[in-house]
Amino acid sequence: ALYATLVAYMASLVNQLDMSMSFYRETIGTTTDFMNHNKYPQVLQEEILNYLKTVWKHTKSFSYDRQDDLLDDLPEELSKKCEAAVRKDMMEKMDLFAAIKNKPDTDCFIAELGEALTSTVVLAERYIIEKGERGDEMYFLSKGTASVVDKKGKPVFTFHSGMFFGEMALLFGDPRSASIKANSYCQLYCLSRRDFEDIGEAYPDHVALIRKTGEERKKAFAAKAAQQQESSSSDSDDSDGPPPLTAR
Repeated sequence: ALYATLVAYMASLVNQLDMSMSFYRETIGTTTDFMNHNKYPQVLQEEILNYLKTVWKHTKSFSYDRQDDLLDDLPEELSKKCEAAVRKDMMEKMDLFAAIKNKPDTDCFIAELGEALTSTVVLAERYIIEKGERGDEMYFLSKGTASVVDKKGKPVFTFHSGMFFGEMALLFGDPRSASIKANSYCQLYCLSRRDFEDIGEAYPDHVALIRKTGEERKKAFAAKAAQQQESSSSDSDDSDGPPPLTAR
């Protein structure tokens, strides 16, 4: 009976170890996929994986359940590096910056803009911006969804994580051309016009190209708006076409 109990105990222990190692491998794998998806630099990925391996070696557990919670559990220095990587990736995806992609010092310029971003949250059903109001910042949507709404409050286009809006106010101080309402709890990053201009003083050629792209987008939007005015009924101003040309 003692032998049978010992065998059962050892089998249970082996099974627990197998499950534990399976969880460890799965966590390391999904964390790596998460970092690749968010384009973390390779050096930063190695730092994070080494940290997680050290934690596992001493505790045989991880204290977060989802990769989205990873930043909350890392040491402050690593968290800041991750935050910087996420911000830089968001800004690099902007088609507004396509013209400066291959210019020297673009990485430094975008990194400095990323450091200037401030974080804010907006609750569901609250307006982020309203048509006609003046603004001097643009927004990057990090979490949640938000919609451009017409004057009746009907959604006409939805922004998802990683998308941006408000760049015309940033570049030219234009009044908001549409209202945008949070569909859910939204986490956003804001870039102010003052920070953009202060940082841009060291990168005049980059700023000139970005403003040129912005002007082209304004002209395209104006032409599209004129077409809609001609072809639609008297209340066609409710049917804005999809961004990036509408909610700016």
